[in-house]
Amino acid sequence: MQDVLVAYQPTRRRRMAQYAFSPIRKLLRIAYDIFNKDSDIIFFRKSCRHATQFTQTHASRQTQRIFEHRLQ
Repeated sequence: MQDVLVAYQPTRRRRMAQYAFSPIRKLLRIAYDIFNKDSDIIFFRKSCRHATQFTQTHASRQTQRIFEHRLQ
């Protein structure tokens, strides 16, 4: 199982870069996780998704602050 996960990682990252922030893709990915009940990969994908969501929200907050500062 572990080697499957390691082989899986880089393509996953590349795909995240392509359409990580598309909400429809996100829903499809969650559905895919539910149907493919391979627990290790599901766990990895969830953690990966959480990480990208966190960085995205953090970045958007930073940009928002910059714009607010410029408007004042």
